Amino acid sequence: MYYAPYLPSAILVISGIAAAYAQNLVLTNDDGWAVAQIRAQYTALTDEGFEVVLSSPALDMSGTGSSTMIPLPLDITPCEYDSGAAAEAATIGVSSVAFGGTSGSHVSYTTLASTPNATSTLSAYFYATLTTQFIHTFLSGGSAPVLPPETFVSVNYPAISACAEPVDARWVLARNLANPFAEDIETCGTTSLPTENDVLGTTGCYVSVVVLDARTKSDVNATRQKAVLERLSALPLDCLPN
Repeated sequence: MYYAPYLPSAILVISGIAAAYAQNLVLTNDDGWAVAQIRAQYTALTDEGFEVVLSSPALDMSGTGSSTMIPLPLDITPCEYDSGAAAEAATIGVSSVAFGGTSGSHVSYTTLASTPNATSTLSAYFYATLTTQFIHTFLSGGSAPVLPPETFVSVNYPAISACAEPVDARWVLARNLANPFAEDIETCGTTSLPTENDVLGTTGCYVSVVVLDARTKSDVNATRQKAVLERLSALPLDCLPN
């Protein structure tokens, strides 16, 4: 089984999670089943032939993706709008990817139809397209295991204003935090990867791809970075401009 989540962070607005085994996917988040982003992602994946199970909280539980608790019966209170996370998955042997984007807001899925030109709608579909492309590449980039043990990948998208079309996206292997003493996998003529903030702060449609340790949530060594670099070579991965 492969697990690919949308995780919230300080710089992200949209959040969600997806998991895949062959063409079978589990799609979840901690923002709730009724938010626009996860519903757009569900549609994008099913349209591409994936078998998808949507499993999300009934209410907004943002920021609790790594938490665990005993399931409780639902009460009669209406659900969200009246209508687990990547690292944890990786610790139990499920290869995982976390996705997030900087555009959009936490709104009901009904806005996808009612306000088709709103930023939240446009970003939901835009990010869903990119994530579906990534999942296809992720699953077809080699034989199992998909990722090294206790390793997950964090993908963060720029504001949609930086990209005319999804095809304009340039995927860049990056670090979470700068470390002048670390020796990363050699790419773009250097063994020092840019940080996620470097990538998202660069003018243009640049997407950061960061490889993290599931236990420490810190950057991994060059060996594990190499495994991801090779698996995602078909994206293709790119370099930041000098």
